[in-house]
Amino acid sequence: MDLIVRLGRGRGTTVLIALHDGQVAEACDRVIGLRDGRTVTASG
Repeated sequence: MDLIVRLGRGRGTTVLIALHDGQVAEACDRVIGLRDGRTVTASG
């Protein structure tokens, strides 16, 4: 995960990751939660 974050920041690009692991989400600058295709939470 660290490599993905460093590459995205180093190149100034957005990295979109779909995941189900809250620990991985902690490394992200922004987290958007979805339920049944709708936004339920957003942070960052």
